[in-house]
Amino acid sequence: MLYIGKKSPSIRRKNITIQLLSSIMITIIFVLVYNSLFQPYYFNKKKGIIKKAYKYVASLDMTKLENTDSGIQTYINRNLNFVIADEKFENALKASNLLVVSKKNSEQKQEARKNLILEQSTVKYNIDKYIKKNVLNFKKDFQIKETKKRISGFGYVTQNKKRYYIYIYEDKVKISIGFLYTRGFIFIIGVAFILIQLIIGILNSESIRKPIKNIERVTKNAPAKNYSEKLSEKNGIKELDSLSVSINGMQDQIVQQMEELEQQLQYRIEADERKREFLNNVSHEMKTPLAIISSQVEMLSLIDDPEKKQEYCQSVIEETQGLGNMINELIVLYDAQSENRELNFVEKNISELVGKVCTKNSAIINNKGINIVALINDDYYAVVNERYIEQAVDNYVSNAVKHSKNNSDIIVKIEEIDGMIKVSVSNKGPLIDEKFRDVIWNKFYTGDKVENLSGQKGSGLGLYMVKNVIEIHHGIYGFNNLKDGVEFYFAIPKEQRVDEKITL
Repeated sequence: MLYIGKKSPSIRRKNITIQLLSSIMITIIFVLVYNSLFQPYYFNKKKGIIKKAYKYVASLDMTKLENTDSGIQTYINRNLNFVIADEKFENALKASNLLVVSKKNSEQKQEARKNLILEQSTVKYNIDKYIKKNVLNFKKDFQIKETKKRISGFGYVTQNKKRYYIYIYEDKVKISIGFLYTRGFIFIIGVAFILIQLIIGILNSESIRKPIKNIERVTKNAPAKNYSEKLSEKNGIKELDSLSVSINGMQDQIVQQMEELEQQLQYRIEADERKREFLNNVSHEMKTPLAIISSQVEMLSLIDDPEKKQEYCQSVIEETQGLGNMINELIVLYDAQSENRELNFVEKNISELVGKVCTKNSAIINNKGINIVALINDDYYAVVNERYIEQAVDNYVSNAVKHSKNNSDIIVKIEEIDGMIKVSVSNKGPLIDEKFRDVIWNKFYTGDKVENLSGQKGSGLGLYMVKNVIEIHHGIYGFNNLKDGVEFYFAIPKEQRVDEKITL
């Protein structure tokens, strides 16, 4: 179902909006804090300064007070105004700087006199307004008073039995003007701060947006590129680095799962192919022995000669045995090549297993003048699949019987070499040309002269089956040409280990 609605904001737009709103909020909070806390703080500090100024003036000689005093000038520079009068309400703070005019020219002297007259009138006005009219409010203990227009402190001191009134103040108008300029400056700083935060927000969002767009591109194109393109795991942002690592790991898992699925599919195809091949081999290989058995049985019904009947009966028995062996070989081959086989390795007495195979084959070939001699001097144990190893030994013995000279011995030996159990089967018969050393292990290879005692060729599966069984057991196999015969052998490790490489 397609959802149609408002489009979600991009991370860039969202980040810039958050950055802008946060900077505006910070600026507003700072202005509110400044207006509500800094101005009262300043006025409280000013009251303390006025108290210090009063203590300083009270410690001076009132008969020699001048506004050029360094301490008084320090407080004047801090915007404090001093009104000091004696008990006759005469000015006690002399303005000496206005009286030094002797070295100035006429225009400067005239300007200085005007300033002196203005200063004297201002001082008299302040004495009348702040001291004379409020003289009853002056106490020996200094007092601080704050109104809407000014902050002031007043009190009197007594020196040489004379009373001196001290009034110190600062107009709030000047302070307010200063705060107004400060607010304007803060406003400018706030606007600059917001613009800087906006720029930072744009740059920061871009540094986040690029890696995310790259992640989007890589994940979108991943199926088309078989998940081979990797994300950079160093984006400068820890969370994006972790996300890139996770996505790369996920792509690796997808690739691994795809490979496993392809292998499973290939295994199934190969398994189906083996099934078809098995059925084709069985049907093909059974045609010849069945045809021979059928013709021999038909001949038995047509002849009366006892010797001939015996010969045909023996032929039928041999073909039946050969057919049984071939079917066993095919079943073992199919089972050994199956990917889902269960090997069921167990520790077995190899000497006992080989002896059983020798006894079984001796019962079949005694009437042909061939003897099987088992040279087994001790019990040898190995971890094996009993059925596979028994079939491999049986194939070696059957192969030796097929190619042995009449009235000869087949020697079967077991020995231990470097932790491996070696089984060898040798016979008296024709040697094998070196050019066939590798090809005789191929499936359905029968050669030009490989015929059994009845004159029929073998199935070409025996040695191929031995090869598969020994490889499953991580062993080795081969043959050696002797002086007057051939020795076939295989060697398997006493203990089975996964992916173990065997050399002998």
